[in-house]
Amino acid sequence: MKALTKIRPCWRWGIASSLLLAVQVFGAGGVSLAQDKGPAKELYEAAKKEGEIVLWGPPTDTVEKSYPEEFQRAYPGIKVKAVGDAQAPQKLLTEALAGTHQVDLFWWPISGFLDLSKRGLVASFDAAQLAAFGVAPGDTALDGQLLKAANVIYTIAYDTRRFKPQDLPKTWEDLLDPRWRGRIVGATLLMPGVPATLGLSKGEAWMLEFARKLRDEAQVTMVPSSPVARDMLHRGEKDLMIHLISEVLKRKHQHNEPVDWIPVGPAWSTQHVLGVLQKAPHPNAARLFALWGASREGKIAMEKASFDADARPGAPTQLARLVQDAKLQLVIEDDQNTRQRAALYGKARAVLTGATK
Repeated sequence: MKALTKIRPCWRWGIASSLLLAVQVFGAGGVSLAQDKGPAKELYEAAKKEGEIVLWGPPTDTVEKSYPEEFQRAYPGIKVKAVGDAQAPQKLLTEALAGTHQVDLFWWPISGFLDLSKRGLVASFDAAQLAAFGVAPGDTALDGQLLKAANVIYTIAYDTRRFKPQDLPKTWEDLLDPRWRGRIVGATLLMPGVPATLGLSKGEAWMLEFARKLRDEAQVTMVPSSPVARDMLHRGEKDLMIHLISEVLKRKHQHNEPVDWIPVGPAWSTQHVLGVLQKAPHPNAARLFALWGASREGKIAMEKASFDADARPGAPTQLARLVQDAKLQLVIEDDQNTRQRAALYGKARAVLTGATK
């Protein structure tokens, strides 16, 4: 085990394989919480009687494939019907307010739950069940309604065939260096997040000026999706890509792509959480899923399956160790900063797209 924790900065070759190996070792020999006695066992028995869960989240493999498969492996007898939709928060709010929703469980960053929680549409968790699954108070959000499962961290990706780490930006402001002019690409969803995150500490005026410089001086290219940006990076049309660490690691392992990431901070880290809807059609199964997802067992399983992992200090994941080893400063989404960043994000997006000056 000690050898696994000595992985040095994330640009070293073989990091994805090391990540997978570490997760497999951490998960080896564990006993499923389904076999426990007490509240965990009781909840599982009640969930099996319901027989299924309807899970909504972003349109990703994590939601549509990995989460259902890993949960059903841990808890046989409960079918997961997963729906990935980029507009899920808005649709879920509309259906919940109308009393027509069939959703049990929602996986999204904290920001997607704010309006649902404000209207009393998110259920709370039983203290005994939280304790039975090892979910500590620090693993919850919005007064205990949400359970923290994974972090998605912003980064700069590059092609290792063309660049050495020492030649790359050391700070976000280095993106304004003339050598990168016209050579940076990112999805419209991700790109505004860079100035928005910096705006949390540097202020709105500074952020708006930085966004203008990214648009006018750096001439960043914004494309509809990350796959489009990734293709441009692979073809050599662009040199740097605003991306996510988990996606870099996943594709490096699964497709052997010669792309790596740079530990540039402060880096925004969305806090993906699991929340159970009030009046969920399958409340016991939904609670079981959420508690499993926030447990040590669930986090290890999901890192192994999808590379989506808890990156907070002390988390039982290799991603947390990589972040610590790289000395990467994270700004982790929480109850307080998520609304502020959302407001900054909207203004940064307007500047970067040319909607405002």
